[in-house]
Amino acid sequence: MRKLSLYTAWSAMCYFALTGLQAHAMTVRQIEKTYHAGLIYASQHSGIPPRVLAAVIYLESSGDPRARSSSGAIGLMQLRPRSGGFMGYLTYSGKPIVPSDEYLLDWWNNIVIGASYLAYLEKHYFNGYPSKVRLALALAAYNFGVTNVVRALKESEQPPENISAAFSWMKTRLPARVADYVCKVFALARASKMPQ
Repeated sequence: MRKLSLYTAWSAMCYFALTGLQAHAMTVRQIEKTYHAGLIYASQHSGIPPRVLAAVIYLESSGDPRARSSSGAIGLMQLRPRSGGFMGYLTYSGKPIVPSDEYLLDWWNNIVIGASYLAYLEKHYFNGYPSKVRLALALAAYNFGVTNVVRALKESEQPPENISAAFSWMKTRLPARVADYVCKVFALARASKMPQ
C-alpha cells in the first residue's frame, strides 16, 4: 500500500507541476492527433508506448518539427545527429550512419529515430530493471545523458527496484530538472487517450 500511495502522491505533484507548461505551442492531444501515424509506427518498432513518445515531443519541442536548440538538437524529439540521432538510426536500420539535419527535420524520421534511441537506452543500459523503471531510467538518460545516469546508478547503494523507488531515487541522485522531466513524461502519458 505504501508504494502505491508514494507513486500516487508523486504523480499528483507532477500533475500540478504541469500547470506551468500551458505556454507550449501544441497540446499533447494536438501532438497525438497530428503525429498519430508516426507515433503508432514508432511504438510498434521500438516498444516505447505512443503516449510516452507524445509526452517527450511535448516537452522537447512543443510539437514543432523544425525546432532547433542551441546545443544542436533537432526536430520533434530534439535529437543531436552525432549522438542520439546516430544510435537511434543504428538501432532502427542496423546501419552506422549519422543522419543529416534534413533527415532529422522530417517529423516521421525524427519520431522513429527518437523512439529507437529510447529503446536502445532501455535495452542496452537498463535491461535488468522492471519495465517501468527501465523506461524511467531511459528517459532520464535521454534528458541528462546516459553516462551521468549510469554513474549515479553505480554510486547508489541500492538501485531502484520499482517505479516509486525510481522516482525517489531520481529526486535524490539526479538534478531536480531531470527528475521533473521524467515525472512530467509519466504524468502526461497517464493522462493521454492514446493506447498503451
